[in-house]
Amino acid sequence: MREQDTIHERTIFLLGRDFPTAHTKGFRRAIQRLQWEWEWDDWHSAEENLTWNDFLREGEPWRGGMIPDLWFIDEEAMSVVCIEVEDTNRINTAKLNEYIRLWWHLDNMYWETHLLCSDRWGNLTPVPLSNYTAMGLANTQTHRAGAVIEAELSAKKTVFELTTIYAIRDNEKRAKARKRWLKANPNFGLTTNPRFNRGSFLKLRGIATSTMVQQA
Repeated sequence: MREQDTIHERTIFLLGRDFPTAHTKGFRRAIQRLQWEWEWDDWHSAEENLTWNDFLREGEPWRGGMIPDLWFIDEEAMSVVCIEVEDTNRINTAKLNEYIRLWWHLDNMYWETHLLCSDRWGNLTPVPLSNYTAMGLANTQTHRAGAVIEAELSAKKTVFELTTIYAIRDNEKRAKARKRWLKANPNFGLTTNPRFNRGSFLKLRGIATSTMVQQA
């Protein structure tokens, strides 16, 4: 970094030091890779000999054009974390809708989308994305699926607790809080998806964790 670099560039650099696993490039391919591994690699390719090109052509992969300023994937928590630095350009409606589309895309795979917005000085604000979706804006008192929506939103409130943890810039404090959250919510992926076998999925990806719950 140099003094000639913009405030935006310097803030991204400083946040990158606090989130050492974060990236600035390759976001779309990383999301596509998650979908490939979740929906195609194990369920299709072994039996049908399908390739990555087959997936890109037929698998309805994520093709969103937005690129977060910083992003990282927390596989144990099945979470994609995006950081946007709002220096000269705030998140507008179009960009928010891009994140909502990503939220739905990952939610279909039982993954979570976490959005953190930084001001120009690196102060992070967790954004409750689910509140801005059609589900979050629905009138559950009159909606025919009101009870289901309320159950989903209740589960997302628990997930938002994790979003607030990701907003902690101190690496050690964030890691401790994340560990406590995982221990307190071992079934977070099962709350509204009883068929989802999170334990088996993580084992398949080579992630061993004491919080895994095996579900038949």
